[in-house]
Amino acid sequence: MFILRPDNLGDLVIFSGCLKYIRKAYPNAQITICVKKYAVNLLEHCPYIDEIVIWEHVQKTMFDDLPEFKGRWRLMSLIKYFRIFKLTLFKPEYDLFLLPLRSPTIEMHQFAKFIRSKRKVFVDDRARKTLVGDQQLQKLYTHLHVVEETREFDHELNIYRDFLRSLGIDKSEKELHPEIFTTANDREWANKHLHSSGQSISLAICPGVTSKPEKFYAAANYRKALSQFQEITFSVYILGSKGEMEQCKQVERALSDCKQVASIQNIAGETTIRQLAECIRLCDITISNETGALHIATALNKPTIGILGGGHFGRFYPWGDPEINLTAHLPMDCYFCNWNCIYPTMKCIHDMEPEVISNKLSQLLETLGKQNAHV
Repeated sequence: MFILRPDNLGDLVIFSGCLKYIRKAYPNAQITICVKKYAVNLLEHCPYIDEIVIWEHVQKTMFDDLPEFKGRWRLMSLIKYFRIFKLTLFKPEYDLFLLPLRSPTIEMHQFAKFIRSKRKVFVDDRARKTLVGDQQLQKLYTHLHVVEETREFDHELNIYRDFLRSLGIDKSEKELHPEIFTTANDREWANKHLHSSGQSISLAICPGVTSKPEKFYAAANYRKALSQFQEITFSVYILGSKGEMEQCKQVERALSDCKQVASIQNIAGETTIRQLAECIRLCDITISNETGALHIATALNKPTIGILGGGHFGRFYPWGDPEINLTAHLPMDCYFCNWNCIYPTMKCIHDMEPEVISNKLSQLLETLGKQNAHV
């Protein structure tokens, strides 16, 4: 079996709960999954898969130009053909090829054309019109799992549940709760690098946004949100990827003189995905933009506050336990815009008052039995 999933971290985390049941349905299958290079760290200890293929390697083999042969079209085409031949035809034929993505690229379809498989299954999202009017693309697949236009903003977990049903796997949304596959070394790393400050509430803040930097919630707002508390202090851990380090530094500077912050530790860019997950596991609460970190925290059943805009509201988040997985958002009439914002700035994020976050934080502290302050 070959599963093609070269998408963003959050999407892959949400899909992770499906892997266990795919393995149970096909206990004797050799299961290969193709992901982006950075995602290997998330899945390399997953017990439900046998092999990981890196999508960037596939792209280099199938789609990269050969500059040393530039201008020699026939020779370049011939070499590229044999690269593809080696990548696909020399591999055993798969019984099943899955492309459970609602927004695939043309490269993914082209790869589906060359992969050898008896059965090829694709999520045909009619709202995105991926295959509409393209007979050649439709012929690539033996089975299309259709998602009607009316379900454009259905949560991904619901879509995956129906997708699995088309494979004869009938599981509830609760059963498909995502999993994070960490190791003892990851836990040891987190315990070594996170330093608690007494009786303070440990708070993970994951403020970075790489896909759309304009979604970044202003650093000063985090300070204003925590300043609402009078008799409580926080040990703050700022987490993020290397690409989010500058955004994380902004939040660190904003919180540096906040009276409610007993200690602050910025380790953005220093963790692997699994180490980040174990850092989140050690914290009482996570505040995060709608990124992979938020989905990881929710998958770990940790209390969360997700800072959400309206672009895809409900499609990816919220999910999890509604008692502890809360959202901070500003409802607007222009929700569900697919991030095609009609304003100069993303008002649904930037116009949200910090008190919205402090109120959600107060709610979580009360739920956890740790609320000793008046907000």
